[in-house]
This record gives sequence, structure tokens and C-alpha cells, in this order.
Amino acid sequence: MGAGSSVGGRCVGCHGTEDLNVFETHAGRLHTACSHAACGRCLRQLVVSQLPKSRAQWQLEILCPEPGCQKRLPQRLVLTVKEADDLAKAIDSDGLWPSLGEEVSQLCPLCGKAAAVHVNRACGHAACESCWLDGIEEKLRWCREKAAMDIPCPHPGCDEGCYDVLRHFESPLLEELELYVREAKVQLVELSPWCVHGPPGAPGPLCPVCDCQSMALLHCPCGYAACSSCWKGFVQQQLVWCQENFALGPVGRPWHPGGCTQDMLPLLPYAVAVLAEHRDHLKKELRRLQPQAVPRALTGPGPRCPICAEASLCLLQPCCSEHVACELCWANWAEEQIDLCRLGRHLPARCLWPCCAADLGESGMWRLVKGASAEAPRLPSLLSDLDRRNRLQRSYLYPPAVQVDCPQPGCVGLGYLGFDMVMCFICEHQWDATEGILGEETELPDGEEVAEVSVAGVRVKRCPNCHEYIEKNGGCDHMTCRCRHEFSWATLKPWKPIR
Repeated sequence: MGAGSSVGGRCVGCHGTEDLNVFETHAGRLHTACSHAACGRCLRQLVVSQLPKSRAQWQLEILCPEPGCQKRLPQRLVLTVKEADDLAKAIDSDGLWPSLGEEVSQLCPLCGKAAAVHVNRACGHAACESCWLDGIEEKLRWCREKAAMDIPCPHPGCDEGCYDVLRHFESPLLEELELYVREAKVQLVELSPWCVHGPPGAPGPLCPVCDCQSMALLHCPCGYAACSSCWKGFVQQQLVWCQENFALGPVGRPWHPGGCTQDMLPLLPYAVAVLAEHRDHLKKELRRLQPQAVPRALTGPGPRCPICAEASLCLLQPCCSEHVACELCWANWAEEQIDLCRLGRHLPARCLWPCCAADLGESGMWRLVKGASAEAPRLPSLLSDLDRRNRLQRSYLYPPAVQVDCPQPGCVGLGYLGFDMVMCFICEHQWDATEGILGEETELPDGEEVAEVSVAGVRVKRCPNCHEYIEKNGGCDHMTCRCRHEFSWATLKPWKPIR
């Protein structure tokens, strides 16, 4: 049992200051209990002295003896007294008030009729079934309007909830009431331990921000409080701010700018998933850009780009000099060089800063920023085409001697010699293999002429069957063309094996 100090720091009975028990519940100032106190000995005397009256009135109610107060003591203190605890335990599982003998008749303390009396363990008040169920539909509507967590006890001035009693009865509205009370408890569990609320049957506290009643107020560690709806709206505002400024987490609150820097995640468990997803996405992007990224603080907004003056996730520095810019500016700069890059069949090489001679062609920068800007759609296409070109150049089936660049403007592809027509493996353009290579003086001879000719620096001959160009890169003179024709390289005559 916790000890504390009363108003004035004294016991209401003996006026002592030791072992004081404050007449206040866990709900603090929002509860209807007072802040007076009594020592352990005086508390027991107080409860025992008022028990006969409680038994006669069919309600376990102990009042504060302080003059002018007369507020009920919290049940947690009343039940510390053995006699009161024995009385509470005597109540059966149906909530019936225990019989006190033949000399006392069971009369409902509210309507005065003789009936089975049911007690509410939360407050100790008792009433018959008819009184408990009286006006339940209107009370449920009142709970929704006033943001109360439970239907209040029917005894005047009592704000304790009474669902635990009502659930033993039969009524078509009890299923709806059960769902309402369950949802209220779930909401409090989500907000715990940061919420403050009053008794279950009392109207919800007013939010200082929107001036609306809520089941509970969510308290920031800095001392400010607001309803859960206001905090949720604040989270949405902060999420937009985080996305616009590339911040990894929200700080502050909109109604008190600069007055609080608490992290909102511990206060808003239901928003953890949304904010954590945003934070994880930014961290993933930072890891992706890490090879070229300038280190930044993980708190507060992202750095501003010296080129566009906009907030960015981080600044990229691909060369050894202190030339930095955001991912978007690097992507746009690469886009401006696309035509020149396709003409030279290479990656963007120049740094965007004037007079900088750094070569960025192989820095890996452009692969990092290729998807940064919707205004730079040609950079991903260039990188993809150059990757395909590199794979074609590394083919072990077609050495560099038979590789020719595509003549189409803007295409970085290539094709392979060895056929009448050459096809680009990127744009699929086709052209004559001898176009611009063989003239009248180098046209391959007809008939039995077997001299080699040079095509693009490669010594080739024509197949006597299909007339495709063939290169001999080693081995004997026994040649087999793609058309399956076998002939002698030296004479171009059909191959005849020696018998």
C-alpha cells in the first residue's frame, strides 16, 4: 500500500504525518476521490465504523470524514481492511449481496422493492436487476456522446462503470454494450502507459487542443496532453514534413512550435508501423548511396543541395574534390550529356561543377542516380544499352575482329560479321555487311579464284555454297560452313577425305 501526504500533510484522524494513505486513485486529479489521507490505524477505524451503515444500505461505501468533503474512499484502500475485504469476498459469482440473516430483509436500496440485490464490485453499490437495467439504451447513447468508457452506476454521484454487473443479466443491448466496453479497453491498452483518464462511468476529459471529449488524454513526457485524434493528426502532419525534408523521425508538435523535441514514437504505438516504414525506407536509400554519400546527421532535416537549394536525403561527392550535389541534380546533369555519350558510346564523364577535370565515367555514380528523376528518363536506358554492349564485346564466340558498331544515330550497339546482313543486337537494325567496306577493287572474285580479301581488317573467304564470309582462325584446311557444306580452305573445292 503506497504512502503519501494529504492536503496539509496530516492524517484526518490523529493529525499525524507518518504512514499516510492518500484518498486518491491511479487516475489522479481526474478522479472524483479527494486528496485527504489517513494513517493505517485511523484508516482501519474509519472503515470498521462505517461498515454497519454500508451493510444496511447494501453498498460498500466508506466516506471521507474530513468536514465538508464526504467523498468516497477508493476501493483499493477500503479493501485493505480485513472486515471490508471479507464482506467483498462473500459476494457470490453472480454479484448477489450476501444474506445478513432473517432480521434483515433484502430490499433494493434504489427502488425499495424486495428482490435479489446485486452488487457492483467496482464501487460497492447494490441494486436489483430492474434498477441496473433501467434506461440502459439511453445510457449507452450517453456513453458514446460523452466518450465514457462504461455505463455509470445508477447510484447518484457514482461514476464507476457497471458492465461487470450488467453482463449477468439478459438484455438485447448487452451484446452491443460488451462490444463498446471492449473497444474502449483496447484503446486504453494502446495508449497505456501514457494516457490519463477518469472513472469508467464519467464523461471523458476535454482535449485542450480540439476542445472535444475523449476517453483519455495522451500525455507527452514534456507535460502537454491531447486526445488520441489530435496526436494522430499530428503524426500525419509530421510524416508529410519528414517526407518533404528527408527527416528520419518527427519532433515537436504543431500547436507549440519549438517547445518540445520529444520523439513521438513511444507516445504513439499505433503510428509506429507508418513512421518505421518511412524511416526504414530512408535508411535503405542511405545504404544504397553510401559509396558516394557525404555523412549526415540522422536527426533533423536532410542537408540542402548547393545547386538547387532544396532539402535532400544526402549529398553525393563522386570525385576527390569537394564538389557535392543532391542525387536529383547529378541525374539531371547526366541527362544533359546523353546525346554526347551515345555518340561516343561511353558513360557521362564530366563533373557538373565548372572547370572540374575529374573523370566520373567509371565512378559508379550514374548507376546510383539512374532512377532519381522522372525528368531524366534517358539515363537508365543509356546504362542498360551500355551494359548490353559490354556483354556483346565480351563474347568468346565473336572476337573483337568481327565486331562492328551499329551505324544507326544514337545507338551504342554492335553486330557481328560473317553474314550477308549484319544485325545490331540492341536496336535490331540490319545493314549490308559490305556496305562501306568492300569496293570494286576489293570485291571477291568469282569462279575458282581463292585469294583472301580483307573485310574490316579480317582475312575472309566466301563459302562456295552459300557465299557467306568465313574467317579461318586456326586448324587444318577442312572447313565446315553454317550451311553444312564442307570444303577446302586453300582451293574452295568440296572436301574429299583421303581414303
